[in-house]
This record gives sequence, C-alpha cells and structure tokens, in this order.
Amino acid sequence: MPIQDNYSKELARLRQNSQRPAQYYYYQWLYSKIEQKLPDYGKILEIGAGYGMSEDFIHSKRVYRTEFMKSVPPGVHGGVDASRLPFEDDSFSSSFAVDAIHHIPDSLKAIKELLRVTKDGGFVILIEPYVSLLSYPIYKVFHKEKTSAKLDLHSCNTWVSEAPQDGNQGVMQNLLKILARQDKEMRFKSIQVTYLSPLSFFATGGLSRPIPVAKSVIRAIVSLEKYIPSKILKITGSRILVIFEK
Repeated sequence: MPIQDNYSKELARLRQNSQRPAQYYYYQWLYSKIEQKLPDYGKILEIGAGYGMSEDFIHSKRVYRTEFMKSVPPGVHGGVDASRLPFEDDSFSSSFAVDAIHHIPDSLKAIKELLRVTKDGGFVILIEPYVSLLSYPIYKVFHKEKTSAKLDLHSCNTWVSEAPQDGNQGVMQNLLKILARQDKEMRFKSIQVTYLSPLSFFATGGLSRPIPVAKSVIRAIVSLEKYIPSKILKITGSRILVIFEK
C-alpha cells in the first residue's frame, strides 16, 4: 500500500504539471484525438484514469473514470482491474485509455475487456508511447520506465510487473503484432493506427520532467507535424494512437 500511495502522489503531480501552458496545449491537442471519436450518447469508460487528468480535457462527454489504484480523487473509481473489468458486456458506448495499457501486466486481456464492455458501433481508443528509431534513445536515456522495441510475443503477460508504477514503452506496438495474428478471434470491425509527435511531446519534456517552454513553440511544432508523411512518422514518432471500431 505505501508504494501505491506514493504512486498516487506521483499521479497527482503529473496532473498538476499538465496545467502548465505548454503541456496543457499539447495534452489538449492529444485528448482532442480521443474526444472527436467519442459518441454524444451513452456512458464512456476510461481505464487507467490516474488522478483524473482527462477531466481537464474532455468536458462534453459522460466519462466513467476508473483506476487500479485505490487512492484516487473524487470522480475517479479506484480499485478497478482493467484486465478484469467489473462490468457487463456492452455496458459503454465507447472506451478509452491514455498511457495506461503499458502499465498493465496482462495488457492483451485489458484490450479484450475493453472490447467486451464496449457496445457494437462504438470505439476503443488508446494512446500509448511508441518506440521508433528516433524516440528509442530519448526514452531510453530520459524515461525511468523500460523501453523495448521488441518483446517476446509468446509471453505478453510478463512484459510488465505487478507494480503499478512500472511500465514498458514498447508494449502497444508489440501488442499490435499479436492482435494481427488473432484478428478473427477479436471482436472488432476495424483497427486504425496513427503515429504521432516526433518532436512536440519531447519538446514539452512530458509530465514527469516538464520543460518551461513557451506554448507558442509547442503550437508551432504540432502544426508542422501535421505535414509529416505517415511513413516518416512511423520511424520518428513518440506516440501511437490506436482506434478499434467495435
């Protein structure tokens, strides 16, 4: 419990850091990628909500925020294991998670659970770190979590430890390889993968080590990144956006 309490304090600090002008602009842009896909009807599930940061960026939707940690602020439902969601099938119109999947020991099961509780016609939207040729050395040097471009696909439930503060930046891109093999077993119509932020994310310093950069600088970088071809983004991006249509 002390470890979880300390990590809860860390999550609270990250939310506070997201209010800095440059960081706020970046995360507002990032969460807009989610909000524009969320339906206007029904209840929406968020897993790994942390200290409720999405509340600062998604205002127009009915979001039911959940978190594995038990020490959470009002508005977040703590003690919810994403790999064993306590909800019936088709309970939510859509679902999403930001930087959560790579912290879950059985991350593949968590995605299956999100698909299970999401109604047909809805979306499961995930934003995760992405290990590219450009981002690998930066994550490796400056981020305290593990950074693995390639993982053993036969043991995906061992990629991350049970400690909630642990994670591996390469989880999502490796899960996509497994999902491609299990396409017929998974309950979704289509999957869309977009690579993001070769420069803008690192220019903010992230939330754990925020850099005091001007908001105008981040705005300019984000605007320029829109013109980078997807093939280039795949080898330079630091974020990955994955959208499952149920």
